[in-house]
Amino acid sequence: MSCVGTAQELKDEVCTHVSGVFAGRLMSARVRLLDLYAPYGAGEVP
Repeated sequence: MSCVGTAQELKDEVCTHVSGVFAGRLMSARVRLLDLYAPYGAGEVP
């Protein structure tokens, strides 16, 4: 992480990091649910 100058820049950096982590966890949950409930051969995992 780079040096952050203002409070707004810090807020933006934290928001970007947290949203990236959140998106990754949602994607992995989606893949797990598709593995459990999708019919066989429903699609490829990206």
